[in-house]
Amino acid sequence: LRGDMTGGAFYQTLEWNLSRFNNFVGVNNHMGSKLTTDSASMKFVIEYLKHRGVYFIDSVTTSESVAHFVGAKMGAKVLRRDVFLDPTPGNKDLVRLQLRLTEQIALETGYAIAIGHPRPETLEVLGPWLASAEARGFELTTPSKLLARSKPAVLASVPELRG
Repeated sequence: LRGDMTGGAFYQTLEWNLSRFNNFVGVNNHMGSKLTTDSASMKFVIEYLKHRGVYFIDSVTTSESVAHFVGAKMGAKVLRRDVFLDPTPGNKDLVRLQLRLTEQIALETGYAIAIGHPRPETLEVLGPWLASAEARGFELTTPSKLLARSKPAVLASVPELRG
């Protein structure tokens, strides 16, 4: 999706992309930095998703994203990433640091959403962390369950995966 697409092309592209999958309950942007800064485009996407009963997780690929503000204004289910686990490929120490940051945010706010790539080095660090999270007092949950706990407008105004 691009902000320069006409309304019809935008809608058809969105519909075509989502028709490639079944039984999904949420979507997120991976490379949508420019689009997430465009209020009109995000309003269209979020309204479309809201109509389908699907939530949006903003990967916050730019600090200028308006997705969570637009979603909150519309009363839509919009979550926002708190921590990006592996912004630098191959850096296990950075993944560990980002996981500590995820825990800190979760302790301070009640939840945190972390996003990462399925890279071997990320998974190598993430596996043991996931296995020991409960013992450290963290509850891992899905975005759907997180949304069921709180009002979407509150979630949209605060960063997420809270454990």
